[in-house]
Amino acid sequence: MKSWDYVALQRSGDTDDVRANGAYIKSGFVSEITPDLVRDLIETFEPNPARATWMAIGHSGGAIGRVPYGATAFTDRESEHDLLSFVGWPAAQGDGSEHVEYVNRQWAAMEPYTNGFYVNDLANETQAQVDANYGGNLERLVQVKNTYDPTNLFRFNANVRPTV
Repeated sequence: MKSWDYVALQRSGDTDDVRANGAYIKSGFVSEITPDLVRDLIETFEPNPARATWMAIGHSGGAIGRVPYGATAFTDRESEHDLLSFVGWPAAQGDGSEHVEYVNRQWAAMEPYTNGFYVNDLANETQAQVDANYGGNLERLVQVKNTYDPTNLFRFNANVRPTV
């Protein structure tokens, strides 16, 4: 029987475990898939063997659009699709800044086609972008936050900031 160093054993799966990957995503709601959107999606795609790169268009219409606008925090009821740009890379490569920079460059061409974003896809949006994304629901959400989380304990998300 071979003996193992405890720390070496604990780290033995670090490089092949899916959690040893970095990832970055940008997303936005799209009302219509146009030829210009498809063209720009194709033209901005840059394959790179050092990363996983994908773009996707998910369906968002149907039942989502039948819920009244103010019924939930989710605001974008009109868009039919969710556009996503994603990269992933082995964490052993480092911080992945070159991959993040690629998505941000690519997204600069795609963002004009979008209207808001799904809050679970939040990456590095500013507080102003987060607030604008909640639209007319923001005031009501601030009231809820003031009542149930006035110290802003739950702030590591698409945060609604309390005002009390």
